[in-house]
Amino acid sequence: MSRDTGSSPSRGRVTGGTRVGPLGAAEFAPLVREVCEQLDITEIAAAVGVSFGGLQAVHVAEDREQGVPRLMLHSCAPSTLPYPDTRAEAIVGPVVFSPLLQGLVWRLVRRMVGSDAGLRRMMARLSRLPVDDWWGQLSAADRDEARALFQSMGSDSGFAIDLRQGRARDAAARRDALSKVPCPTLVTGSPHDRGVSYAHAEDLAAVIPDAVLVELDSASHLFWIGAGRARVGLIVGAFIDE
Repeated sequence: MSRDTGSSPSRGRVTGGTRVGPLGAAEFAPLVREVCEQLDITEIAAAVGVSFGGLQAVHVAEDREQGVPRLMLHSCAPSTLPYPDTRAEAIVGPVVFSPLLQGLVWRLVRRMVGSDAGLRRMMARLSRLPVDDWWGQLSAADRDEARALFQSMGSDSGFAIDLRQGRARDAAARRDALSKVPCPTLVTGSPHDRGVSYAHAEDLAAVIPDAVLVELDSASHLFWIGAGRARVGLIVGAFIDE
């Protein structure tokens, strides 16, 4: 259950290109239930939050009508800690990814990652490790997958909305939501992730009642790309099968 947004010329929240408006995390959950009903999905293995999709997945897991048996949160923020993690990011992020500028920003990103050199620079920004330490471990398929991801991205006004949900003043509300998760929860994160501090994973695992924290060795925020992919698959599979 990721709330990463797809490209759209419209204003407002889009998910996979579908316009749903400027919804908060709690408002997002009933729409997920509605989609499952329309698709006749009656059995759910887990709600999954990736990156900024964490709070949305939390609220879906709390929807008793949905009956979600497990929750998985991968490299998610915010926790009860505020996000972005630095003051500079908190100031620049809402401007760069504002509805007025985001189209230009993502066009520049798509152009940049067209070359391996540009993709390397983009990926380096998502890791705390020197890029020379891990770039050579990425296969051609890994690089193609990362490039395709960046080239498909767009945020419209969605990213700005997500940034607002990480404000320090809303920490109590986030703590309240996290403390009410009714199902077993898997939390993963990597200390090498520069996109989301590992402190968020630690905090999520500490606040959610029945949570287990697994530290990944992923080199970047894109934890599913690279040598650690197989281990992530095993961890998720074991959690689902419990």
